[in-house]
Amino acid sequence: MKLKERVTNDMLVARRNNNIIQRNVLSVLITELEKIEKLDPKLRSKGEVTDNEVISVTKKLIESNIECKNEKENIYLDCYLPKKLTDTELETIIQKFATDNNFTIKEMGKIMSYLSTSFSGKYDGKKASELIKKILN
Repeated sequence: MKLKERVTNDMLVARRNNNIIQRNVLSVLITELEKIEKLDPKLRSKGEVTDNEVISVTKKLIESNIECKNEKENIYLDCYLPKKLTDTELETIIQKFATDNNFTIKEMGKIMSYLSTSFSGKYDGKKASELIKKILN
């Protein structure tokens, strides 16, 4: 099931269960996704946003809630984000990729690019940068 479908189904369940806060939070998320579908010409032809776009919009809503001090609403949004890698998992991935490719510190960008394409949204970029420097120095 695509992430947008899951959000829609969860909103319908919240509506049936009379969970007004969850219903409203998910309605806002769905509205934001529909705006993207209408405005992006590529999506108009495909008809639906990707899971990565759902994750991106969800992150923006979470950040907005934090700024507005509505963090309690984030419990309804967090479940749509990918599971974060632990520091140990991230270090293992970096170590393996760096040694398999014999990278030096000068090629740090290649490792960051690999992480970005393979593990988007699942790690903290600052932590990854620190680990790469630690491993390659």
